[in-house]
Amino acid sequence: MDDKSGVVEKIGVKTTRVKALSGDPLVFSSSGLTNFRIHNYKRMEKRRVL
Repeated sequence: MDDKSGVVEKIGVKTTRVKALSGDPLVFSSSGLTNFRIHNYKRMEKRRVL
C-alpha cells in the first residue's frame, strides 16, 4: 500500500495486520484497503528486483 511493503499476518473483519519489511507491525482498516492497489508478488512466476 502506498510506499509500504510487507507480509500479511492476519486478515480480520475490521483490520488487517501486516508485518513490514523493516519488521514493524502495520494495521490497516479493512475498508481502507479497498482504496489501494495491492500487488501480490508471491504469486508471480517471474519478477525483477531493482
